[in-house]
Amino acid sequence: MKQRLAFCLLLLLACDWEHNALMNSIPVRPKETPGKTIHVFLGLDGISWRAAQKAMQRGAFADFHLSKIIPMFPATSDASWTRILHTKSIPGYEYTYLDLPSDTIRHSGILGVILHGLPRSPDNGISPAYYSAFDVHASDYLDTAWSYDDPHNSMGKTLDNFFFILGSRLENTELFSGYVLETDVIGHYEDEETVAQKLQAISARMDDFVRRHKNYRFIFTIYTDHGLDHVQKNQSRLLRLEPLLQETGVHVASSFQEGQASPFPWAIPIEHTRVTYAALHTLPSQIPAVSQRLSTHPSVDLIVARAFQTQGAPDNLSWTNLWKNGVCIARIGYSPTENRYWLSSDTHLETLDVALAPPSSPWQSYSDEELFRATLHRRYPDLFFRARTSLEAISVKYPADILVSFSTQWLMLGFDFPFVSKTTGNAGSHGAMDQSGSEGALITQAPHLPPVVRSDDFLSFYPEFREWIARKNLLGREPMAPLRYEEIFP
Repeated sequence: MKQRLAFCLLLLLACDWEHNALMNSIPVRPKETPGKTIHVFLGLDGISWRAAQKAMQRGAFADFHLSKIIPMFPATSDASWTRILHTKSIPGYEYTYLDLPSDTIRHSGILGVILHGLPRSPDNGISPAYYSAFDVHASDYLDTAWSYDDPHNSMGKTLDNFFFILGSRLENTELFSGYVLETDVIGHYEDEETVAQKLQAISARMDDFVRRHKNYRFIFTIYTDHGLDHVQKNQSRLLRLEPLLQETGVHVASSFQEGQASPFPWAIPIEHTRVTYAALHTLPSQIPAVSQRLSTHPSVDLIVARAFQTQGAPDNLSWTNLWKNGVCIARIGYSPTENRYWLSSDTHLETLDVALAPPSSPWQSYSDEELFRATLHRRYPDLFFRARTSLEAISVKYPADILVSFSTQWLMLGFDFPFVSKTTGNAGSHGAMDQSGSEGALITQAPHLPPVVRSDDFLSFYPEFREWIARKNLLGREPMAPLRYEEIFP
């Protein structure tokens, strides 16, 4: 009955989606302008740096440069694309979130399933604003549902649509932007080798397109919102969040009002899809106890928790704590006016795999660049910036108080899609702080990009794309101060 209900609701809502993107773009063969330069940006959801490297070693994207792009934490699509493109913020990290003003969890249960299966469109009143930054992102009414049911055929259709519409607009545009969901779906269902093959196929399609339009100069950039760990999760290691909390002695509440009547400590869990992170809300007084207890569970790799002024620490800093195995292993202070971080002498640098000498004083300050460099190619890339900003209202209006980063061997069970055949999605995932799911791919023909890029800085390397987004009135925030890359990669 639930399956039929979900499918019927999906059909009722599917009345005016991106089907018109194709129908309104049937081209009359355009007049060509020899030598014209066109910037083409293609967002591929969930591409790991390793898969891109493998494809390029086989000859794909022959004249492109490959950089690692490090996403926000939690590395999940909607919040991450919003951060990358600096568009209007969304309520939570995903469709299910705690609406703090009303103290109500929105879009939970079967409704969350339906919303994840809806075709994405900036006009449906549900999808995030960043979708308007893509000229092409879907092709028909049930595009997203079919993407999960048969991602290989759906991806071919999406690429057909992308190149068809690009070809129709060459004379009338200098920048074109598209989005492909299916790469992420294939990464959840299948292995790294399959994703690398898909990238090779995209490269071949680009080469063919360029050969057929020799009068134009194209500058292609392929970029992603997050990596993918490509670690197969055993069925016995699929987690439900509420039982996990109860197992570690944390009481479950569905609202702050309910929590305040619950025994100490309590938290409000937000269940998402099959990802390797979880979000929790609670009162400030509960945060240390919840973090300490939850970090002892074997599935938990790291806890990122909101914190407050530490005795003896410098004043006027914002604070974030990291917990592991029942211990607070780092207290991170940050000064927004100076853009500097403070770490205490008891920070567990070896446990965090950070290439820093121990602080020489009880509290030592570091620049953003120093800490970025100290975590390059290590277990938790860009750890300190990602931990701090994960709990700030940047791309999400209602960030969590506690974020759980799970070991790559474990996976949140999340929601099942009741109307498609493949529901496991445990061949790989993303969301955690760990390197394996955090290093995405930036494949570009644009010159002079550093080997590793923070995703928040993406638009600073492409001012023409930022201006294009601004002209569409999509910019929702001013960019943060970008890294001084010349200090990191002299």
